[in-house]
Amino acid sequence: MNPVTAAVAVLGGKRKSLIVHAVQHGHERLRRIQKAAAEIHPGTLCDRLSPPERLRIVGRHVIYATPRYTGYRLTERGLARLPTAAQTTDWSEGFSGV
Repeated sequence: MNPVTAAVAVLGGKRKSLIVHAVQHGHERLRRIQKAAAEIHPGTLCDRLSPPERLRIVGRHVIYATPRYTGYRLTERGLARLPTAAQTTDWSEGFSGV
């Protein structure tokens, strides 16, 4: 598979990118991810979290608090993507008026 095609398959799509961006910025609970990712519908959010989990970009873990909840954070593989994400963001700022 072409490397560009593979990259788009991994993080392609607006919603997946928004979710990974929200998790990257410390939003680990589903509701917080949903708010940070432009109010994605809860069902859509769960569907879009599955591919990054399968690819081990985002990891799910249980937070033993009261009440107990499931949280999400970037894995080592997800953290390795941060420099590229920052470069993409910097590059895209030149298109804000387009």
